[in-house]
Amino acid sequence: MSKIVEKEMWDHYSELPNPAWYEYKNKEEEMNKINQEKANDLKRIAVALEKLAKLLTKLIKDNA
Repeated sequence: MSKIVEKEMWDHYSELPNPAWYEYKNKEEEMNKINQEKANDLKRIAVALEKLAKLLTKLIKDNA
């Protein structure tokens, strides 16, 4: 898909990118950054849930 988009945004006469290509690349980089932030957030949530599970397990054992 990205190759098709890039092909459409290339000026084959001047062999320079169409101005829309730069906008597309900036959006692509921004989306990659957002996706990386989401992945980091999910990792933090997973770690927090693991800690919570350990704490709850300990509380259950202590009160049994």
